[in-house]
Amino acid sequence: MPTYNSANYLERTLKSLTQMIGEDKAVVEVLLVDDGSTDQTLTLLEKTVATDPTTYRLLKAEHGGVSKARNLGIKNATGEYVTFIDSDDYVSHDYIEHLV
Repeated sequence: MPTYNSANYLERTLKSLTQMIGEDKAVVEVLLVDDGSTDQTLTLLEKTVATDPTTYRLLKAEHGGVSKARNLGIKNATGEYVTFIDSDDYVSHDYIEHLV
C-alpha cells in the first residue's frame, strides 16, 4: 500500500486492513510503502508495524510517486499473489476471500 501524506484518513484504512486480515495472518503480508510523507503518515505506519511486525512491513522511499512506491512493494513482496490497496481505501472484511 503506497502512502503519501495520508495521515488524515490512514487510520480508517489501517483499521479496515486489520479487520480484513483477521485470522488469515499466516497467509497475508501487508507492505506499507511510505513515499516520503511530510505529515504524520510515517508515525502511524510505524505504530501499525509495531503492533504486528509479522503481518505488516514498512518500506521507506524518497518521494517518487505512487507507481514507484508500488513497484518497490512488488519488488519486496514474498507471496504468490499481489493486490493493491490505496491509503484512502476501505477494505471489506471478505476481500481476501473473494481475491483467493
